Order: sequence, then structure tokens, then C-alpha cells
Amino acid sequence: MGFEVFVMELLPLCEHLSPKHQAGVIEHIVVAKGDIEVMVDGVWHLVKQGDGFKFKADVPHGYRNLSCEPSVFHDVIHYT
Repeated sequence: MGFEVFVMELLPLCEHLSPKHQAGVIEHIVVAKGDIEVMVDGVWHLVKQGDGFKFKADVPHGYRNLSCEPSVFHDVIHYT
């Protein structure tokens, strides 16, 4: 068991796709600046500044910023 914690910045109109993690991995996203969209298994979810989003990361997932300003979010990855 363990955690990784990242502060991620997405530039305007940037998208980052990630392959699935091992079974049981959970990601927690908290948006600090701007809004982002989080894709989980092909479905995009809007996460606004100040909001959080939790998902099972053992499926393909990704992040995108569709705005004209940079977005910043915290990504906590929990390995089981």
C-alpha cells in the first residue's frame, strides 16, 4: 500500500491521457485553479475549481483543460 501526490498544471487546451493502473488503484483529484475534465473509461466529467473527484484508476483515464487559462489540480494516487 502507498500513495503518490502530484500537483499538476494543464495548459490551455491541453489533454493528458493515462493508461490504466493496476487493479484496485484509486485516484483523488482536487482542482485548485480553473476547471478540468476527467475522463474515466471513455466518459468525461467536469470538475470545477474547489471540487474533488474520486475514481477507480484501473481503467483508461485522462485529464483535459478546455479553457484559455492554465488549470492546476492535486492528484493523489492510492495503491492497494
